[in-house]
Amino acid sequence: MTQPQVPLQLNTKGTFQFEDFIGSKEVVDSLLHYQHLPLLTYLWGSAFAGKSFLLSALCNHLQKNNQKVALVAAMNILDHGLIEYLLTDYDFLLVENISQLSGNLAYETALFNLYNACQSQKVKLVVTAECSQRDALWQLPDLRSRLSSGLVLSLEVLKGDDALLCIKQLFSQSGMPLEDAVINYLKTTQNTSLSNLYPLFKQLTIDTLKLKRKVTIPMIKQALLNIQESET
Repeated sequence: MTQPQVPLQLNTKGTFQFEDFIGSKEVVDSLLHYQHLPLLTYLWGSAFAGKSFLLSALCNHLQKNNQKVALVAAMNILDHGLIEYLLTDYDFLLVENISQLSGNLAYETALFNLYNACQSQKVKLVVTAECSQRDALWQLPDLRSRLSSGLVLSLEVLKGDDALLCIKQLFSQSGMPLEDAVINYLKTTQNTSLSNLYPLFKQLTIDTLKLKRKVTIPMIKQALLNIQESET
């Protein structure tokens, strides 16, 4: 029987590194010291909190340290053949956004079984979610209990200067460094939560590629109008 293709659906190119993360140093420190992670680590926070970044950074960090690690999307755990393969050949299993499984008894049962299988095989399971492990979205009481049994880490969405620094870093990594005047404009005119700034970054990356120009304040104003129109 041929082995299933392991769907590493997130970053595998080394572009996400712990040293580039702007946010909770305590969370980063816990993940850096992967040797001390328990069999379950539950990392949660709302959208734009940095969960995907940290999961990809952890994947890269583990690979650099010669650990066998697989990073998969939550829906992949429904593939019993894939999971059986991963649990017999990997040291770490990283699962992105398991909150997608909440509210569906069949999906939650698959997650419950995955937890038990990882415990049995001594495979360290690291999951991310947009809700806490105790949220009422989880319908299976036994699953809520299991999800609370390991290390629980939480992230807050960046705001203020930290969010602006993160956006500046994202633009720089995309080859579009922002001038101080642009940063000051955002700081004085916009809600500086990352959840508000990130859609602007995505819109501006499209605009700058199309116009082949650096980011300017007039471009930001137009991008904000485009976002508003798309939301109406």
